[in-house]
Amino acid sequence: MRFPKAYAGVKKIFTSEILSLISTILLVVVAAVAAVNESGELSSGKDGAIAVIAIVGLIALVLGLIATILQLVGLHSASKNEHAFKTAFFFALIMLIITAVGGAVATRNEDSIISDIPSLLNIFVFLFTVSGISNLARKLGREDMASFGTKILGLQIILSILSFVLQVFKTGSMENVLSVVAILLTAIVYIIYLIYLAKAKKMLQA
Repeated sequence: MRFPKAYAGVKKIFTSEILSLISTILLVVVAAVAAVNESGELSSGKDGAIAVIAIVGLIALVLGLIATILQLVGLHSASKNEHAFKTAFFFALIMLIITAVGGAVATRNEDSIISDIPSLLNIFVFLFTVSGISNLARKLGREDMASFGTKILGLQIILSILSFVLQVFKTGSMENVLSVVAILLTAIVYIIYLIYLAKAKKMLQA
């Protein structure tokens, strides 16, 4: 094993992404139950619905926190073998700080631009994480993994451009079409990213 720190780091990053995915799914469930509860369709059993929202919401938040910590620890560990991970760690740390600040500001001003910055920073975390894996792949002579990483970066750039276009066309018939395309592309990129992380673990373990 040539890059033990990178292997340990990527392993943690992969686990972080899985926990983050579970957390997101749970939050969607919480939002769905809350919406049904507010609509009055749960006239009988409202207390139970509120309890479910509280418990599942708490679990989601805890998993999200663990995922964030694992991501930072993983990036820091991997950065000892590849500099690109250090840049990703820097952006992830700034993203965490701004998210905390944005949460406090949002309680006073819902339209604060600070709340939009973490999404942009997360793109950089993604890009430099994939770049780090690609760089290690080249050092290991795994051009297939390096090429795979380049394709993922290309997809992310397309997604970023599409998101920007969505900001421009906030109204009109184009908005719905572009929103669906953006959601589908986001899901595809995320799934491919998880596959890439899994393959990276195997590559670095060898």
